[in-house]
Amino acid sequence: MYLPLAAARNKIMDKHNLEKQKGFILVYTLIMVGIISIIIGIISNSILGEIRISRDESESLKAFYAADTGIECVRYYQDNFKAFDKTTARKTYNCGVGDNFTAGFNPPQADCSGGEYVYNFTIDGFSNSSCAKIEVRVIPRSIKVRGDDVWVCDLEVISAGRNSCSASGANLVERVRWEDM
Repeated sequence: MYLPLAAARNKIMDKHNLEKQKGFILVYTLIMVGIISIIIGIISNSILGEIRISRDESESLKAFYAADTGIECVRYYQDNFKAFDKTTARKTYNCGVGDNFTAGFNPPQADCSGGEYVYNFTIDGFSNSSCAKIEVRVIPRSIKVRGDDVWVCDLEVISAGRNSCSASGANLVERVRWEDM
């Protein structure tokens, strides 16, 4: 008789333990789902942040290269044609993209003496929709050459590249380059 009673008691205890375990499994499953959800959320947020950084870097490079193009355009026309000197006749130039710009003096002067003057123009029409706003400030300066005063034209060039000429607010990325020539 002892054996059937012990077996019955073990059966009752097993059923009681099984009910306790069913509740524990549910709690354990909810905790694991919560932890996995948090991990997925952290990973998703990190991936989205990297995508934003990558996009911002791309837009920044567009603006930087547009600004660099403005500097190089001014350098080319100044080195090869003295386009921004007072001693050069007014003429139309083109940087290879966008509209033409006019530089030079009308009528040309004998030297660079006199006041400071400024040229402003925009280079647009890049295939990536970027543009550059260029300011060339011509500053006359007197130097001594073999004891004589000689006037030279110093240039200060500021080129503000933009990722898009039509962008504004948070979508606008602007990179500025400046150079003395």
